[in-house]
Amino acid sequence: MLGSDNNILHSWALLPEVFEKLEKRNKYIIRTDNPKQLLALLQSLNATLLRVYNNYNSDSRQIVKIKEKISEKLQNQEDLLQTYYLIKEIFLVITSNNYDTIRKSDNSLINKIQQYIGEKYTDPQLSLTLIANVFGITEVYLSSLFKQKTGENFSKYVERLRMEKAREYIEEGKYLIKEIAEKVGYNSPQVFRRAYKRCFGSTPTDAY
Repeated sequence: MLGSDNNILHSWALLPEVFEKLEKRNKYIIRTDNPKQLLALLQSLNATLLRVYNNYNSDSRQIVKIKEKISEKLQNQEDLLQTYYLIKEIFLVITSNNYDTIRKSDNSLINKIQQYIGEKYTDPQLSLTLIANVFGITEVYLSSLFKQKTGENFSKYVERLRMEKAREYIEEGKYLIKEIAEKVGYNSPQVFRRAYKRCFGSTPTDAY
């Protein structure tokens, strides 16, 4: 289903991957041309398109022409499958025309997200979904952008950060493993021990 894909921010480099994931998520809707559900998907994408259009002042004749065609088809609820591919095309045009602006925006966004993770890694509720909501982006976009910019999956990045902090606590020798687990965002000492061994090859008790 559509989920939170109504506020996608597209990076030129990531756009094919984002649409590929979007299509996998919504393949039943798109491929069967289910009018009601496809219309809902298109309306959400079009709302995002309008925000991107306004943000980047994309007023080229090509873009304006496609945008008008999309609005007409949505209003008349006709050729919905074709409309999806028109929306995809216009996103590609806008983002490729504004690559430098979007790239700088992406870099700034990742820096803010990494700072946020550094401040909130102790929260057991920290997740891809939570951060996507905080920054007003989709999980698909966040996941793709994060991997591209950091070289790590989001979950691996958070786990590594937590384990590095945990090892510092262990080396201090002041805390029980249960206390350390809580300090780095784990409700379960067992889950913490497995994560620690995954990162360092030994259980935390072996590190004393």
